[in-house]
Amino acid sequence: MESYIEEKQAESYAAEMSEDMLIELINKSREFAKARNISACRGFIGDYVESVTVYSDKIETKFKITVPDSGNNSLNPMIVEYDLAEMKAKYKEAV
Repeated sequence: MESYIEEKQAESYAAEMSEDMLIELINKSREFAKARNISACRGFIGDYVESVTVYSDKIETKFKITVPDSGNNSLNPMIVEYDLAEMKAKYKEAV
C-alpha cells in the first residue's frame, strides 16, 4: 500500500511541474557551466536529456522529464526544438 501511495504522489508531482518550472531548474544548472565544472555538467545532461537529434534545419532535444499535455492531461516527454539558422545568428559573435 505504501508503495502505491508513493507512486501516486510521484505521478501527482510530475503532473504539477510546468514547463516554466523545468526551465527554471535548467537555468540553475548554468552555475556549473560558469564554474567550468565539466563532470557536474555531464551528470546534469545525463540526468535530464534523453536524446539530441540534429536535422539540417533544427536541433531537437528530448528530455527525460515528462510534462502534462494541455489537450488531454497525459504526461509526455518534454521536447524542445531550436531553429538552426536562429542559433547560428545568435551565437555567431560568440565563436
